[in-house]
Amino acid sequence: MIEIPLSRGKIALIDDEDYALISPYKWWASKDRSGKLWYATTTLKIQEKWGHMKMHRLILGAPLSMDVDHCNHDGLDNRRQNLRICSRTENNRNQRPLRGGTSIFKGVHFSRDTGSWAAQISKGGGPATHLGLFATEVEAAEAYNRAAVEFYGEFAEINHIPEGICPIIVCRTWGTSKYRGVSWDRKKRKWVSLIQHKHKVYFLGQFDDEVEAAIAYDKAARHYKGHMAKLNFPKMEMNHE
Repeated sequence: MIEIPLSRGKIALIDDEDYALISPYKWWASKDRSGKLWYATTTLKIQEKWGHMKMHRLILGAPLSMDVDHCNHDGLDNRRQNLRICSRTENNRNQRPLRGGTSIFKGVHFSRDTGSWAAQISKGGGPATHLGLFATEVEAAEAYNRAAVEFYGEFAEINHIPEGICPIIVCRTWGTSKYRGVSWDRKKRKWVSLIQHKHKVYFLGQFDDEVEAAIAYDKAARHYKGHMAKLNFPKMEMNHE
């Protein structure tokens, strides 16, 4: 493996066998259209015209009609074992879950109408296939994983379910509390306090009083997130210190 220095302090990785192909060109770091991924880019002459060329496309000699997928989602890791030529549809299948959703897992969302977790998957750009409703977010993620392997094969982006993640059964109603990390468990008639940290959900307890549940969240938030924590009662926490 060889490291290729780029601009902005970035480094691209290539196999030893590709150094002779890559070394004649000057490479710099550039972002994709979303602004999230970095790629190694150069300028070269293509069919009598100068244009930009991504390192991964040069290494595989990919035709313009095809994409090159980075298996590990690192656009600067251009070792051949991490690259594969694919169609645009196949490339889209290997995308990570979008931020801002109700679930940390791909293909999973919380259904407010049913109070459960729903799993769905789309094949070939067509309409989404409903995979079922589940009591826990983890169960829905596992259902998506099974369908993704069946539908997408090697291009499936599988949800990574951390060991020990709490498979909390959803019998609570979101939006019922004005406090962060607090929801109403309509089955047990209790206030539930939860916090999510590094893709794990921690159950903090059930409380008769909504404020007590909010205080429990604040205590956990300060423990896990430190000064970056967003608290329900920031002044109260400051006074305790």
